[in-house]
Amino acid sequence: MEQKIDISKLVDQILSNIGSISSSGLYTGKAGLSLALFEASRYLNDENIENEAFKLLQESLVVENHDFSFENGLSGIGYVLLYLIENKFIDADFDEIFGKQYEQVMKEIITIRNNPERLLGSLKIIYFLSIVREINVKDKRINEIIKAIFEGIELYLSMQFFDWSDIYYVNNKTYVLEIYETYLKLLLYSDYSDFSKLLLRDYTELYCKNKILSSYPVGHYLKRLTTQYGIPNYKDVIESNINNGFKDLSLSELILKEKIEIICLIHEDSNIFNDSEQKELIIKNISIRMMPDGQDIPIEYQNGLARYLAFYVNRNIPQL
Repeated sequence: MEQKIDISKLVDQILSNIGSISSSGLYTGKAGLSLALFEASRYLNDENIENEAFKLLQESLVVENHDFSFENGLSGIGYVLLYLIENKFIDADFDEIFGKQYEQVMKEIITIRNNPERLLGSLKIIYFLSIVREINVKDKRINEIIKAIFEGIELYLSMQFFDWSDIYYVNNKTYVLEIYETYLKLLLYSDYSDFSKLLLRDYTELYCKNKILSSYPVGHYLKRLTTQYGIPNYKDVIESNINNGFKDLSLSELILKEKIEIICLIHEDSNIFNDSEQKELIIKNISIRMMPDGQDIPIEYQNGLARYLAFYVNRNIPQL
């Protein structure tokens, strides 16, 4: 009962601040709030919350939107709609509701395939394309676009890794490694098998030369990827990333989204803990620091209450 009261408070806090949200997208708009509230309504079996969630979804769908991004645009809204349909939160026809917007998104993505800068910013659209592919297998453009995006990102990353040790290297290495982590995560999410093995090698060579710091998430994704596709010779790099990266985690420096993702990875990586009690203790420690008191937390899905609420009521919800 206590957990339900806490969830109800989170819901009330979101509902009381909805007026501050004018955008329609997933990360910072009404679609993201709708997703979280639908999850909460099912958990609490509350029809009023469900009605509020449905209203927000409708508002996100009817607003004219010329942003095609996953984070704040049409592809993110389309993802939410499909997620709600597939998980039986709503009974709706995707093509009937979103067919026109879907074509707009596809045409826009096709035009940016040869634009490296815009392609880099479109990486997360793969989340949308992957879920659409499940219901629209006849649209051959989907796999072609996914392939083009991955190839563009691989070209970008290979160039970064090639120049990594150059004293005149000027790009933000933290940002590049964040792109690499997202790239690995999306390979797994989309089941894209035609990825660059050379890029794995380039990363490994830099890591073994101590040019790249250990990363627990990167080690986790590399382990899953190499296991899924039977790629040998990465065991040492994977174990080093996981063990050293986990030891070096600084919870105080992690944002809410990152803390949630770490908890999800810990649930999957039981082999790095001596026993289940140690695992649960670490998860509890992260959870306690998840929502610090005395701070204003935004209600948005990107890094706010909506993401926390959705995760709290459904630990299996994809972390996007």
